[in-house]
Amino acid sequence: MEFCRSVYKKYLEQQKAQLSMITTNTNSDTWDKHMHNLRNFKDKNGHCRVPRHYEENPKLGRWVMNVRSHFQFLQKGKKSSLVTDERLKQLQDIDFEFTPKTKSHTKYYIDRWVHHLKELYRFKERHGHCRVPQRFTDNKKLGGWVLYVRHQYRKHLNGQSSTLTPERIEQLMELGFDFEPRKGRPGRSNDSLSSNS
Repeated sequence: MEFCRSVYKKYLEQQKAQLSMITTNTNSDTWDKHMHNLRNFKDKNGHCRVPRHYEENPKLGRWVMNVRSHFQFLQKGKKSSLVTDERLKQLQDIDFEFTPKTKSHTKYYIDRWVHHLKELYRFKERHGHCRVPQRFTDNKKLGGWVLYVRHQYRKHLNGQSSTLTPERIEQLMELGFDFEPRKGRPGRSNDSLSSNS
C-alpha cells in the first residue's frame, strides 16, 4: 500500500512538472508573439499606443491593456505574473507607454470619430434621419456607435468625464442627431428603415 502511494506521488510530481513546463513555454511563446506584433505596430504607426479595440488585431489591443494593468500592480508593490524585469526592459526598449494620454486624444480615436460621422451622414442621406437602430443589419458598428454617443452625451450632461467635446456635440447637432430618441419614432427597427428608403 505504501509502495502504491509512493509511486502515485511520484507520478503526480512528474505531471505537475510537465504541466509547469508547458505553461511556462506557452506564456513565453504568447509574450514573444505579442511583442513581435507590438514592434510591427510601432514600425507602422510610430508609437506603441495600441487601441483597446484594435480591429486589425483585437488580441494585441487586449494584451496591451493587460500589460498596463500588470505594470500598475508593480507600481503598487505587488507581484506580476506577466511583467518580469526582463519583459519590462523589452517594453522600455521600444518606448512603450505604460500610462498613455487619454484615448480621445490619440490619432486612432480621432480618425474613428471622423469615420463614424461620415457613416452617419451617409445613413441620414439615405433614410432622412440619424436614428440608427442599435441592431442595424447594414452596419452593426454604426448602430453600436450611436448608442455609445448617446451614453457619452448623458455623461457630458451630468458633468462626468466624456469623449464628447463641445465641438463633437455641435457636429452632431448640425447633422440633426437625436440625442434622446423617443419610442415609436423612425429608426427603432430595420422595418421602419425599409419604408423610408
